Amino acid sequence: VILTGDLNALTGTEEILMLGNHFTETGSPDALTFSSDKPEKKIDYIMVTKPNLRKVKDTKVYNGVLLSDHLAVTSTVVLK
Repeated sequence: VILTGDLNALTGTEEILMLGNHFTETGSPDALTFSSDKPEKKIDYIMVTKPNLRKVKDTKVYNGVLLSDHLAVTSTVVLK
């Protein structure tokens, strides 16, 4: 399973920690994604189920791309 989206929860909150029991988050905890014009918090995530993830090759937050009120996030992963 690959879970992506605006989870409306900050890194370290109970919801994200619970997901961390089953998923590996591909990005850095300090990669701010909201709001797009003045990023102040991370609430957008890409997560992969732990048994299926071999490697995270790259994750990028697209600063300055104002297509939404959130910044776009992409990850390149290698699955088992």
